[in-house]
Amino acid sequence: MSQLMSDPSLSIAHFEQVAEILARPGSLVDFGANVAPAFFSWSEHSGITPSYGQLQPITLVVPVVAQSQSVGDAIAMIAQAIRFVRFLPVRRIVIVYNERDGEFSGRIPGYAKLKIAERARVAGIRISSIVLPLLESDIWNAVQMFDMSFAEILGSSREELKVRLDLPIIECGRGRNIFRNWLQKAVEDFNKVDIFP
Repeated sequence: MSQLMSDPSLSIAHFEQVAEILARPGSLVDFGANVAPAFFSWSEHSGITPSYGQLQPITLVVPVVAQSQSVGDAIAMIAQAIRFVRFLPVRRIVIVYNERDGEFSGRIPGYAKLKIAERARVAGIRISSIVLPLLESDIWNAVQMFDMSFAEILGSSREELKVRLDLPIIECGRGRNIFRNWLQKAVEDFNKVDIFP
């Protein structure tokens, strides 16, 4: 990434490959908040406008945690999507309020501004949001240490989790059930905004 940021020719070649991916239906591109500005800038200077119709409509998913830096990055990302919409066909923006670091409130600098942006309908872009609540499962910290996938967690019995995580069997059963319920609700919420995990 540091090479992309320092070498414009590498950056152009990289983002042109990204544009080819965006021309395919069902593609998913994961950008960090630090990379997206370069991609939006590339779109303005790339001459992509003539091939605009070849790109699929873009749904921009903007994850945000309850920290001022993250909220600021989300506001900037939405502003860039609106500013560069004539180059990139962003049609929907979905803000995912991830409560990993706590609940969102007016005490977080910029949060009120983000909520105002969420209600706006600018340049034909529809903005919606979902809340991803903090997962408070007995086993979550342990499964992260062992880098277990969601499928592994759900596919393991209480006994298997007990052996693998070295936790009491009751804790493993309760934790897996809490995780399953949390994941089911998250999938339902993503589906409500037409994001299919």
